[in-house]
Amino acid sequence: GIPFLVENEVNGLLVERDNEVELAEGVIRLLNDACLAGRLAVAGRKACSLWSRDAVLRTFSEVAQTYAGAKSLLLAAGRSRRTQE
Repeated sequence: GIPFLVENEVNGLLVERDNEVELAEGVIRLLNDACLAGRLAVAGRKACSLWSRDAVLRTFSEVAQTYAGAKSLLLAAGRSRRTQE
């Protein structure tokens, strides 16, 4: 799994890397427990929506706008300081 995205038992099941037995047990568990599978699926979709293309672009845009605003303030402060000297 992807530990930064998947929270075990909340929006997915995490298993140890290269552990086929643990993976098979997780799959069987999901096949036998439709309620768990449904709950994890809903929570998983919600978690993935945070990393959708649109969500990432929106966040990047917000960061870029914040940076541009801060840069403008710093440049203006620098110009103001030079005119006072």
